[in-house]
Amino acid sequence: MKQQLTEDFKLYEFEKSNVAKAYGISNHVPNMAIYNNIKQLCTFILQPLREQFGIIKINSGYRSTELNKHKKIKGSEASQHQLGEAADIKFRNQETFINAIAYIKEHLAFDQLIVYKKKNGLVKFIHVSYSGKNRRQVMEK
Repeated sequence: MKQQLTEDFKLYEFEKSNVAKAYGISNHVPNMAIYNNIKQLCTFILQPLREQFGIIKINSGYRSTELNKHKKIKGSEASQHQLGEAADIKFRNQETFINAIAYIKEHLAFDQLIVYKKKNGLVKFIHVSYSGKNRRQVMEK
């Protein structure tokens, strides 16, 4: 599988996990179907965001089933991260977060957009996904 997914995104950014590393859990993309999902996520969501807003930090990309179940992750059994369809991302500041959220809603074909906020109301990170269904579902947590 090619490491370069789009102009600005590489596969290792999606496989990287501090939890997987700390606990010896494999988090390598196991097949072309998941690889292709990650590539679509990058092509249709993350690369346009990068071109519009600059640097994006991927907190969590692909998650193997074992990693997703781990007590430090506690991912949903139906997590799109396991399919390579989702990424949790951060931007450099709150203004960029707010503008990126609006841009996603207005300009991109997304499946889910979940805005995670801190106790003080500031955005902590966003979860964004892309799939063949693209429900355009927006939530806040």
